[in-house]
Amino acid sequence: MTTADFSFKEIADLLAADGHDLADDQIMALSDFVRQVGSVERAKAAVEALNELRRAA
Repeated sequence: MTTADFSFKEIADLLAADGHDLADDQIMALSDFVRQVGSVERAKAAVEALNELRRAA
């Protein structure tokens, strides 16, 4: 699934439904990150990898 599949409002609604209250600039940054890495799946994998590195540090 690419960011083209999600509008800004859809991303905000998905995050809110999951209990995350992000500001508009944070949602835009997240949307831009997903667009840059190419897909939602790649963004999730990148965040998981960064979390692993943080835990290991």
